[in-house]
Amino acid sequence: SEKMHCRQSRISRIENAKDRNLSLGDILDYAGALGLNVELSLNDRLSILKSQINRNGELNPNYPL
Repeated sequence: SEKMHCRQSRISRIENAKDRNLSLGDILDYAGALGLNVELSLNDRLSILKSQINRNGELNPNYPL
């Protein structure tokens, strides 16, 4: 929280992933304080789903539906 110049409650919101209203700025600030880059990827759900199907036509059991 010192590196981000914010309260610990803001850090907790990010780390607990319970706040669905986080801003991109919150995430960028958090990543920057940790020396990390942020990559954002927007993908069509069907393409992602197809990529999780194996040669036998079975869905990867770890894929979250």
